[in-house]
Amino acid sequence: MKSGDVKRIDELRAHYVGNYIHVEAEISASKSMSTLEVHDLEEKVRSNIEEILWVDRAFVHVNPD
Repeated sequence: MKSGDVKRIDELRAHYVGNYIHVEAEISASKSMSTLEVHDLEEKVRSNIEEILWVDRAFVHVNPD
């Protein structure tokens, strides 16, 4: 993930599921990115969020901007 790939966080929600947290994030990225680049960005953002100790799952949606 390069600096500037995520233009902004459009929406961020988190809720408890048992002792863990599920996070839902909507982010914006350049609409000129290829499908593969957007997929890689989504995976990297999801992975980074899931590294947080109490986060069990993260769901990321990328909006074109």
